[in-house]
Amino acid sequence: MRFITTVLLIQTLITILTIVESRRECIPRAGKDTPYCVCNATVCDDLEAVTKAPKGTALLFETNKRGERLKQSTLKIQSKQNVDSETNDETIILTIDKTVKYQKIIGFGGAFTDAAGVSLNSLPKQMATNIIRDYYSTNGIEYNMGRVPIGGADFSPRFYTYDDDHQGDFKLSTFKIQQEDYDLKMPYIKLAQNITANKLTLFGSPWSSPTWMKHEGPYGPLNGGSLIGQPGQQYFKTWANYFVKFLDAYKSNGIEFWGLTVQNEPSGVGPGKCGWNCLGFNETFERDFVKIDLGPALQAAGYGPDKLSLMIFDNGPGGAGHMFNWIETILKDSETAKYIHGIAFHCYGNGEVWDDLELLHERYPDQFGMSTECCQEFSKRATRTVMELGVWDHAQSYARDIMNNLQHWSRGWVEWNLVLDMYGEPNWANMSALAPIHVNHTANEYYKDSTFYILGHFSKFLVKDSLRVGAKSDKSVDNFSYAAFVRPNDNATVLVVYNLRDKPQEFKIVDKSVGQINTRMEARSVQTYIYWD
Repeated sequence: MRFITTVLLIQTLITILTIVESRRECIPRAGKDTPYCVCNATVCDDLEAVTKAPKGTALLFETNKRGERLKQSTLKIQSKQNVDSETNDETIILTIDKTVKYQKIIGFGGAFTDAAGVSLNSLPKQMATNIIRDYYSTNGIEYNMGRVPIGGADFSPRFYTYDDDHQGDFKLSTFKIQQEDYDLKMPYIKLAQNITANKLTLFGSPWSSPTWMKHEGPYGPLNGGSLIGQPGQQYFKTWANYFVKFLDAYKSNGIEFWGLTVQNEPSGVGPGKCGWNCLGFNETFERDFVKIDLGPALQAAGYGPDKLSLMIFDNGPGGAGHMFNWIETILKDSETAKYIHGIAFHCYGNGEVWDDLELLHERYPDQFGMSTECCQEFSKRATRTVMELGVWDHAQSYARDIMNNLQHWSRGWVEWNLVLDMYGEPNWANMSALAPIHVNHTANEYYKDSTFYILGHFSKFLVKDSLRVGAKSDKSVDNFSYAAFVRPNDNATVLVVYNLRDKPQEFKIVDKSVGQINTRMEARSVQTYIYWD
């Protein structure tokens, strides 16, 4: 009797532990047309680490307009002997071909801006930590990348650089990392470093040089202008050494960088174009700056091409051909190209970018592509108002953009601010934007918008060096898209699919190495499948 009682007690304890450690579900709050998830000091949804499913089964995760957020279920895989190729006019057959190989993934992430730090600091410390866990831990969406502004950006409480008000400081003797770095950026970068199960892949991007380095021009040194002189001359040499100073300063604080972009939005400078800190380059100046100044300075300081990934462009694609022509001007110069690893671009106005990415990969296959910034509802508002959350169109926009990136050789996708307040701020230039997470410090709450979970459909499952493989549909259906990958760590196959139509879609996943999965998607949904050979 005592033995039976003991067994029952152990079983009860196991059951309790399973309940305690199981995934916590979203606490929904009504948005415009889809819920967002509420977190406070005691309750918040999370995810479980991905674990191998039993043989003959696949894991399915779904997010949809109706309100499910990365909802997990298990599906049966029909054996290879029972694969059924029969279909009808409505059912799609998706065939995965692992012999067809494309690009390897570098990663997914967001930006450690000053605005994100201000928003995080407005919460109790444990809640701020939880947000970084939501992004970077195995119980979150497992980001592995981070973008770091070099100095201030528009999403900073003030305009600043690391050498302001020191006219002619060509030796950068007064260069100094600012309090914002110590209070708003570094603590959360270090926290992410400690939380992630993988190495944190960081890259820096400058918004503006110190104003004393710039032409005033017709639109002033603060929100525009270009460097004085020409590449190879004193101001360009000083600006190149400024990058080295930044890398050294962060390294001395325990933070090392995987990469840099040469300049954030270099072509977005001109009368009426830039209302915040920026610095103008054209393609020939960027080419010659890298070749004559920046590349040699980085190499001499120990940050050469074998140590650090340098990316060019870092801009919205502009009109047809703008992106391609800019990059072609730079990369066809072999003395410049030897310092460059990749092409950075933003999601804004990118209807023309996909053909450019295909052509650039064909012409320069050793240069990777990466989307390095994306946000929604970026604008200057006449009246300061609370940002509207729970807009399903925003989720769909991200799903479409990330999928198109991956289908056209991009190796990563990085969102803009990790966190913002309820007004989409702070921003010294009086701009606002959406983020995947917004902080309501007056209520001690934060909110995960639907975009957070859309990002997770990719970032959580596509670990670094996941290889995109062939996937083909037997039918062409509008607003139905997909991409397949094989992970390097466990040889799992990952398939991400979206159905952005107003009706459900039945389909079959056929993988000759495993078998067949019969499945369906409801309207306005995104799914991730993962299974093991």
